[in-house]
Amino acid sequence: MRFLQVSDVHLGSRVGLNWLSPAQCEELTRCVRDTFRRAMLLAKERSVDAVLIPGDLFDDESVHPEHVSWAVSCIREIAPIPVFIAPGNHDPLWPGSPYHSMWAQRYPQSAWPENAHVFTSPTFQTLTSADGRFSVTSLAHTQSSQIQERLLSEKVDCGATPTRILMVHGSYKAVDLPEKDNTLPFTTEDLERQQVSWIAAGHYHSARIFADENGKALGAYSGCPQGRGLDECGPKGALLIETTSSGVTAEFCAISSRSLWKLSVDVTGKGLPEIMGAVENAAVEHPGGDLLYVQFTGRIAREISLEMQPGFMTDRFYAFTCDTSQVVPDYDIDALMDPAASEGLPGRFVRRIQEMKQSGAEDQSVLDEALYLGLDAIYGKAPNAH
Repeated sequence: MRFLQVSDVHLGSRVGLNWLSPAQCEELTRCVRDTFRRAMLLAKERSVDAVLIPGDLFDDESVHPEHVSWAVSCIREIAPIPVFIAPGNHDPLWPGSPYHSMWAQRYPQSAWPENAHVFTSPTFQTLTSADGRFSVTSLAHTQSSQIQERLLSEKVDCGATPTRILMVHGSYKAVDLPEKDNTLPFTTEDLERQQVSWIAAGHYHSARIFADENGKALGAYSGCPQGRGLDECGPKGALLIETTSSGVTAEFCAISSRSLWKLSVDVTGKGLPEIMGAVENAAVEHPGGDLLYVQFTGRIAREISLEMQPGFMTDRFYAFTCDTSQVVPDYDIDALMDPAASEGLPGRFVRRIQEMKQSGAEDQSVLDEALYLGLDAIYGKAPNAH
């Protein structure tokens, strides 16, 4: 059997990256919508038996009706392929959410089509296909706060069909991502305990296969289908899951309209032409039409400007920017810290600043700026903002 797994679409979210123009932010926001439709059309093209959406189809439970109408139209377009939807922690089931029966009464034009199957219970429930060949088991997050219980610590009743799918929107404890909400936690052992055909997981925005100690695939995060920020870089898409008598395969299908890429380039010892060449070399493998963010690192002489020439890389990439916040002036601070090597004013100044930093009496970033501005003044160099 064949399934398409897509999650964490976050329809209704708005992109607001400060290095993009308002028009570019609007374009990337549209990409989120377009990518969901591409996922649905991929399901139809590959003749899947069902689509699995394990959470966060919408960005929040108070999503605007136009975004719900968009999702409904995309799902209706691929009927009769069934689409199974589990409300996640961003779009939980509650009286004002599009998953609640009250929504259809208020917005009948965006009522879910017959091929959409939404899980509405806060405990695990199993829905079986019309032909009885497969079943999907999941639950609905009913509030945006975290689910602390390890609900997979015991075996879940997933029915007795030949192919059994378990959908869960939660945190895989083998991944240390403290910035993510730790909700409905589960471990590899929890997944092994379920003894199902496949576990389709949502919540984390990077694709990842869960495997047992023998390398057998148990399930996966498909990740988000469209990157919206620098924490969602690289190719994004959906997973095409195929179950056979000999096992399960998962094929990653890139469907994002535009990808974001974050690259690091060391500028130490380089002039502007060499730096521009290093950027071009680092970006050569990345597709044109995407968004490129370059983080400069290292040390550079104050007199060298890091301002790129007009039009540099923008003829190839939809958006391009360079971040110089990690670049420091080319002073050997370690040498100046050594009293034996530097007894003069520069050394005494650096050591005094370092003492202030260690005392914690002042803001560290202010002291760092004071350090380099002071050295500029001592050596008679004009500061050049990077």
